[in-house]
Amino acid sequence: MAFTLAEVLITLGIIGVVAAMTLPSLICSWNDKASVVKVKKAYSILNQAYLMSKADNGPVSEWNIEELTDLVPYFTQYIKNIKICNDTNINGCKAMATYDLTGKSYTNNLEYYHFVDASGIAYVFRDNYPVSTADAQKYGGSYIQSSLQMARMYVVIVNINSKKEVLRYGIDTFVFVITDKGIVPYGVIGWQKEQMCNPTTPSSKPGYWNGMGCAGWVISEGNMDYMKCLRGNQKYCERGNYNP
Repeated sequence: MAFTLAEVLITLGIIGVVAAMTLPSLICSWNDKASVVKVKKAYSILNQAYLMSKADNGPVSEWNIEELTDLVPYFTQYIKNIKICNDTNINGCKAMATYDLTGKSYTNNLEYYHFVDASGIAYVFRDNYPVSTADAQKYGGSYIQSSLQMARMYVVIVNINSKKEVLRYGIDTFVFVITDKGIVPYGVIGWQKEQMCNPTTPSSKPGYWNGMGCAGWVISEGNMDYMKCLRGNQKYCERGNYNP
């Protein structure tokens, strides 16, 4: 049975419309899955480095850390094929503008990377990120007690999109806490966890920027379904609390 030219054109037109409607969703889904793989890979790299460092140097609470840069060698000597950054002018080690998960609240400049692995994932060590006192005592580590029943601990921020000029927590950057029990995703522990990976909560406040706790979601759930809510799919906004 032969088809007329008009029938062929109509069929192609329908296929084109369907593709135009579904392709963006498929691309977003693929990008989310690729991001999850990167976050899990970085988490594995950090955990392996920490375990080797712990075997040689003891738990982090026993490390000789007088200032933040003292923390870096405890990891870099245990990771292969990395570019170590000594200043902001080499290996793309410039500060980046960072925003919260919703893209509405400016947080601060992300300090230059301390090292970049072979796949281009960048790592930044920071100090004094807030966690609850109970979590600090439970997980151990090097922490400073502060007000409001809050402790502050060392973290490493993973940037899975190191080439981007503007970064967003929960999309490009993910935070992990360095504890005596290993590397723990921020969001599993942290301060004000219920507000730190929730696209239905547009506001951020100093100390708990929305998106900083999304590492907890990605590692625990193995997906980035909160992004579907962020893109307007109400089905994925009904959960409310996006932290595990």
